[in-house]
Amino acid sequence: MIWQGSLQPAPEAPTLVLGTMSMVAEENVTLVGVGVHGGEAGLRLGWRVREGSCAAPGDPLASSSTAFPEFVLNESGEGESQTALLGRAQDAPTYAGQVFAAGGASGGQLLACANLTRQN
Repeated sequence: MIWQGSLQPAPEAPTLVLGTMSMVAEENVTLVGVGVHGGEAGLRLGWRVREGSCAAPGDPLASSSTAFPEFVLNESGEGESQTALLGRAQDAPTYAGQVFAAGGASGGQLLACANLTRQN
């Protein structure tokens, strides 16, 4: 199963972050990746995937805060991160992929969200 979506800026986000997120569920593992652009160089970002949609996000796909590794945007304001989660994601039509500020004065503030829509 494959899910994909484009990041849309969150209302009142202090920084414009755009990009894409995708997720592939295999037999015993779920692979997730995010790529962003348009942010400030050196900005440290966190990310996660939740059940539900951007309008109604539910429980996190992984309970560990380290399941989705933070990443730092390069000089061009671009960055990416990937993770492999043990277990297969449930067969849901949509998941919410969130990108947020990590640390600093605005730590934890949601910057963008992607409705990850099932492709097959």
